[in-house]
Amino acid sequence: GGDGASVGEPVIIDGLADGWRAQERWCSAEEFVKHYGDMPLKVHELVSVSGMGKGTELWLPARYYVEYAQNATTDAPFYVFQKKFIEGQHDELFKDYERPALFSDDLWDLTPRL
Repeated sequence: GGDGASVGEPVIIDGLADGWRAQERWCSAEEFVKHYGDMPLKVHELVSVSGMGKGTELWLPARYYVEYAQNATTDAPFYVFQKKFIEGQHDELFKDYERPALFSDDLWDLTPRL
């Protein structure tokens, strides 16, 4: 009540990222490379021809991916597809932001441990 928002309506929430280190380090490709140029990023996965077995992942250091992305002219360019993070290589990214209190609920906390 009183804020004009109704259940089921989209809203814009301002200021949640204020103070995040990512505001500076992720503001441009150049800044990202300055801080994370050697960090490996997953940019493609080739599935096995037979459909069986493990696919082949293509990882590039951030600086090479940015150079590629800025110059790519192909119809199907590579893009960063980061589903997993490598301990010791991606840790700094998690220091660049924090989960806002508004979104502190974590459904994994409600999942029973086996």
